[in-house]
Order: sequence, then C-alpha cells, then structure tokens
Amino acid sequence: MNRTLVVLSAIVATDMIGFGIVIPLLPFYSEALGATPFDLSLIIACYPAAQLLAFPLIGRLSDLFGRKPLIVACLVVSVASYLMLGFAETLPALLASRVMAGFGGATYTAAQAYVADITDESARTSAITRLGGGYAIGLVLGPIIGGYASFYDFGLAGFIAAAISAVSLVLAGCLLPNTHRARAAARRDQAPLAISEWVRAYARPPLCLLVGTLFLAAAAFEGTMSMLALFLERKIALTVQDAGMLWAWSGAVVVGIRLGLAGQLAHQLGDKPCVLLGLGLLAGGAACVLVTTNFAFALAAASLLAAGYSIVFPTMISLTSKLGAAASQGSILGGYMLFGGLGRTIGPLLSGLAFQRAGVDTPMIAAVIAFTAAACLALAFPAIVTSSQPAE
Repeated sequence: MNRTLVVLSAIVATDMIGFGIVIPLLPFYSEALGATPFDLSLIIACYPAAQLLAFPLIGRLSDLFGRKPLIVACLVVSVASYLMLGFAETLPALLASRVMAGFGGATYTAAQAYVADITDESARTSAITRLGGGYAIGLVLGPIIGGYASFYDFGLAGFIAAAISAVSLVLAGCLLPNTHRARAAARRDQAPLAISEWVRAYARPPLCLLVGTLFLAAAAFEGTMSMLALFLERKIALTVQDAGMLWAWSGAVVVGIRLGLAGQLAHQLGDKPCVLLGLGLLAGGAACVLVTTNFAFALAAASLLAAGYSIVFPTMISLTSKLGAAASQGSILGGYMLFGGLGRTIGPLLSGLAFQRAGVDTPMIAAVIAFTAAACLALAFPAIVTSSQPAE
C-alpha cells in the first residue's frame, strides 16, 4: 500500500477513535442531563449541521492551499471540542461541544480529496475504501473505550477522546506531505470550481441522481442510528456498555468489509451494482431492527446496517470524484459532503420528532421506505461511470 495512504489512514483512524468514544454514550449522557428524545436528536443533528457549513468551505480551501493545512486545522478544532465535552455539565454546553466537533469533523473531506490526488481512477474506489477502513477501526476501538470510561464518568470519555485525537494532530503535522504544493506547477492555471459552475454540475445527471440517492440514504441511515440506542433501550433494556459493544461490533463489520471485500466488489461488480447492494442491506437492517427481541438479534440487525453503510457511501464518493476535474476534487467532494450533511442533519431531527410524537417504531419504518426510494433513484445511474470535466 502507498506509504502516504497508510499515514493518512492512521490519522483518520486515531481521529475517529475520539469520535467513536463519544457516539455510543451520547444518548445516555444527554438523558442524564435531562434531554428528551427530540433534544437528543437536536444534539446529534448539530454535528452534521456544522459539517454542512464546513465541508464545502474546507473542500475549496484545500484546493487553494493544499490538503495538509486544512487537515491540521480541523484536528485542532476536534481536540478543543472534546475538551469542551469533558467539562460539559448542561445541555447547552453539550450542544456547543458537538457543534465544534462538527467543524472539526471536516477532516474527512480533505482526507478524501487527498486520496483523489494520489490515486488514479482504477484504484480510487479501493483506496477510498481503505481510508474508510481507518475510519472504521476508530469506530471499533472508540466505543469500547467510551463504554468502559462511562463506568467512571461521562466527562472522562471526552478527555480521553481529546488525548487520542491529539495523536492524529501530531501525525498530520509531522508525517503528511502537502499534495497541493507537490502539484502546484501542474495546476497553476486551474482554479477551484466557481459557484455557478458548481451549481450547474450538480443540477444535471448523473450528479443530480447521485446526490438525490445520497440525501435519502444519509437521512435514513443517520435517522436510524440517532434513535437506535433509545429504541433498543425501550425494547431490550440496552445499557451504555451494551451500546458501546454494539457500535464496536458494527465498526468491526465495517473494517472487515472495507478492507477485505468492498474493493473487490467494486472491481468485479461495478459501482452501480454496489450501490444497489448496499441500499438493499441497509433496508434489510432497518427492517430487522423493528423486530429485534434480544441483544443477539440487535447485533445481527446492526451487522446488516454496517455492511450496507460500508458499501454504499465509499462507492458514491468514488463516483462523485470521477465526475470532477482534477483541480476541483475538493470542490466537487465538498459539494457531495454538503448534500450528505443535509441528509444527516434532517434525518435525526425527523427521527427524533417521530420517535417522541408518533411512536418508537416510526423512525425505523420511515428508514425502510427511504432506503427503498434511494434504490429506485440509483437504478437510473449509468451502468459505467467515466470521468467528465465539469470544471473546464
């Protein structure tokens, strides 16, 4: 594997350990501070909402100044957000820490654009999938650490997350080269995608079909995951430690698929079949959650959700990158993350409202419908996607 890709994957992995520490305990932390299910959905939604603002800006700035400076800056913000979470004693403080974490979480946009810089199209889906494997490794280790830290204090998990994310910061600052500077001579006559060109690129097929599919899939997935802990708490008396193990198991499934299977699937089946397969797994996972009766069943349902997630989103990122000009990868991928962030913001809010007002089963039923609708859109994707040059 390319040495730079190894370093980048390590940066993402350690950063995501910090993220993973917080995720399983956040519903229980919020409830301990007096949150309702809808309050929890607001706290969860504010993270992707902040990313919704940050992703396009980070993408464009990384086109202008290079990937490394933006990765380092986002990691600094992440460390600060986890420190704030560690000291949080009220819901507004918890909310503020998650907003800041959302801005810091834009690291992944610059990392994806970095991968697009150092790979050709034939290897890109596999490389992005491997980067996602680093992401998933963090989601395996983080929830286990967070679950056990919660035995002592919820705030302790925030301090541990800050310390581990600081490792990412050191790795990025010391070991990561700046691809933009290395390619400056080749790109001096090119500029990031202008706003009008960016709008036109996303208004026409196949990008408009792709982001429509992304929006539905992201909204349904994040809506499902935002209420999953509370749903299982009601159904099978899930504890915070159980939640940590459930999220860790899901992360392990993601690692296994992204590092061992997803690249092969993309190569052998093609991008469109992979998207359809992943959406089918996601719909099946949400349906299984509805009929969960014990922790083992919950693990099986989570496995389907994790498998679908592992296949769908990296494939769609690769598809998006293939449709962007070389000098505008950050802008195009930033736009992709904007539409995904919009789905990830709206999904939890609607799920939280439905959970509180219409019943605990409603978010899962809605997710099955949304995943099915996303698959119908994906059927209209071209069978083979090759690069176009919307920026030129």
